[in-house]
Amino acid sequence: MRWRRKFWNTAALAKDVFQEGQILQGGGGVVEDESRYEVILRRFFARDASEWKGETSGGCPQFFPLKTVDLLVGGKKLQVFDKSNRKLWESQLAFKVDGGGYGSGWRQEEIPAVETKDSLCFFDQGVLTAFDLKSGNVRWRLSSVGISRIQLDEKGALYVTTTSASPETLRNCQQVTVGGDVKAVVMKVDPTTGKVIWQIGRAGDECYITGKFLYVSRAQISHWDIMGAVLRGDTSARGEILPSAVPEHFRIDRFNPKTGKRVWEYYRKGAPIAQDFQKNRIMLLFPQEIQVLGFYSL
Repeated sequence: MRWRRKFWNTAALAKDVFQEGQILQGGGGVVEDESRYEVILRRFFARDASEWKGETSGGCPQFFPLKTVDLLVGGKKLQVFDKSNRKLWESQLAFKVDGGGYGSGWRQEEIPAVETKDSLCFFDQGVLTAFDLKSGNVRWRLSSVGISRIQLDEKGALYVTTTSASPETLRNCQQVTVGGDVKAVVMKVDPTTGKVIWQIGRAGDECYITGKFLYVSRAQISHWDIMGAVLRGDTSARGEILPSAVPEHFRIDRFNPKTGKRVWEYYRKGAPIAQDFQKNRIMLLFPQEIQVLGFYSL
């Protein structure tokens, strides 16, 4: 069983507000890493793989293993290798890639790339690009700021979890945060042409594809609940709002993958610390219990 873990807390919300305040006041500048890094790729369990040595610059190198190829990203440069360490091609990216690299903050399902039959779809901070898997030629590009995940369904359609942020957002901070005017967005994209088939706004920031089912989940803290806690005096001696005084509102929406229309919504107070979706069965992990939800589908 694979658990997809997600935490929500008021501390993270306060951090985002503080960061935005720093930017508005002229502080909280972005630090750019322009260092050069030496990279050595070794495959200890592949006898026919030779060692590859090279350099990257503009940020800590990030390595992403896929099914038939492996990716090395440094700054705005993408390099693609086969499983024998032979370099196939390279390409310049429009923006850098968020995160700390595979094994350093990325989960397997959050790797910024997926392979189709003959193409490689890869996203940076502001653009989703489809490359020819063999030659590296660009087939199409889709501008979208704040992409956090791309995935394929069983029929090969591409689903993109992203935001409504504008390119100007990247000038002020290194990572796009959902909140304020920036909303979570889920898109279905034709992997051959890059055409957006449908788009769901304000749905949620976690998208799951399993079999013929499409789910989107979200956990929210209401501003009205925060205001109510302040008015009731549910604060600590230092004036901090008590976590128990502000409930989290958790929702799961099931959508029709063909049309993007909502089929049903599930709601409860209190967000799980982990969740897993297996076709028509949903498992939610809470600190004191595990809930298993199921439904019948024609």
